[in-house]
Amino acid sequence: PVDICVDNATHKLGRIFLITFGNGSSLYSNKTPSDFNFTTAHTQNQQTSILFSHFGFGNKVPEHSEWHNGSLDHTKDDDGGYMFLADVGNESHQPLFNYKVNNLSSGVCYEFSAHITNVVKSGTKQVKPNVRLEVWEKDKNNTLIAQASTGDLPECDTMSWSKYGVSFVPTSTSVALFMVSNIYATRGNDIAIDDIELSVCS
Repeated sequence: PVDICVDNATHKLGRIFLITFGNGSSLYSNKTPSDFNFTTAHTQNQQTSILFSHFGFGNKVPEHSEWHNGSLDHTKDDDGGYMFLADVGNESHQPLFNYKVNNLSSGVCYEFSAHITNVVKSGTKQVKPNVRLEVWEKDKNNTLIAQASTGDLPECDTMSWSKYGVSFVPTSTSVALFMVSNIYATRGNDIAIDDIELSVCS
């Protein structure tokens, strides 16, 4: 359950990939999901505000009356670091994140994780985001082998990142990693994602 507003990051060894989204001086990066080897059903936005079912790679939370305006990404020592900001859409806008991985070792334990936060300020009483991390073996009849949910992401007085992950032991060398929303609402349900990682369990 999600009931505290703290950073509970842990350290893992044997990193397969880490997506930090880079950095820059412009509010929005001009890079696209393909630059980071993933796809999303959301529409990319590089305007001042992020609309329903849209996302942007921003280096701070954009101006919005109910958001943590100006809050920064999670990556350490990353001036102007970008993060994945999304106004989560409905079922037709899923998944948020889809990354295909090859050349894994069968029988080895891996962890798929990301730092995720609610960008809505405390006290606004909007719908809280809730994200599910999934691992699918695509070459084994499209089998779901692991999943875990964040639970409702809390509204905090200051934007607070937490790490969420799911561990799995593949029986094949190829998997697809997904992040999908458990919640579909037009008011609230606004998130930031950063430091998406696949690593060997320590």
